[in-house]
Amino acid sequence: MKKESLIRDLDRLISTIGKQFTNARKGFQNRDVSGPEFFLLRHIAIEDSRNVSQVAEQFNLNQATVSNIVHSLHDKGLITRGTNPSDRRVTLLQVTEAGRAVVEEIESERFEEFKQILDHLTMEDLAELVRIFSKLKAALKYQA
Repeated sequence: MKKESLIRDLDRLISTIGKQFTNARKGFQNRDVSGPEFFLLRHIAIEDSRNVSQVAEQFNLNQATVSNIVHSLHDKGLITRGTNPSDRRVTLLQVTEAGRAVVEEIESERFEEFKQILDHLTMEDLAELVRIFSKLKAALKYQA
């Protein structure tokens, strides 16, 4: 089998499996938070204080898209917007306590769902997945 064929197979597998992991349906049911809002909220919570430009760059999105999500999260009371004291033109984003609670709740529910999905794998299989995905992450220079 050629490398290109394996890459095509992997592309299809990642697409199918990725949808399951990204959606994580249980985490978003009965909440007024969409998937993109959650991922942005979680990123801001991890990074503690970010600005729209930094978030847009990290997610490879345009600033208008990120600004729309930020506006929605702000309206829901999940983040605050403040001025950077060293550069008043820059708006800093911070997660509120309510926002942190939403992140914790959704992550907990997503973890339980992931546990069920991956439960049939052995410890060796899981360790191999972590090893391979860590290499992919390093190759992509993606920090989340």
